[in-house]
Amino acid sequence: MKQPRPYLGAGGIKVAPELMYEAKVQSLLAKISLNAGF
Repeated sequence: MKQPRPYLGAGGIKVAPELMYEAKVQSLLAKISLNAGF
């Protein structure tokens, strides 16, 4: 299996699929904790 390579986006920002996934998970956890009132 090859590692997904970061690629240059429209804004010149490197985006790797695993980083995008990580960001989504963190965002989801933040929303859950906010909704729970922590």
